Amino acid sequence: MTVRNLEDEDIDLFVVLANATGWSYEAADAERLLRLFPGGFFVSEEDGIPNGYATALGFGAKGVIGNV
Repeated sequence: MTVRNLEDEDIDLFVVLANATGWSYEAADAERLLRLFPGGFFVSEEDGIPNGYATALGFGAKGVIGNV
């Protein structure tokens, strides 16, 4: 398994996976968060096929790890 930064072409996958786990995201929400936290979204891959995601967002001295 490899982990890489989420990119624009991954947004549709992110929305599908997030909604499957009970989060209510639309593509516009994901695009906005990606712009605000460009280093905070990750995609996991197995043999080059995306299979999951995680978020790690910083807020000053605090942060949150979510959507794992």
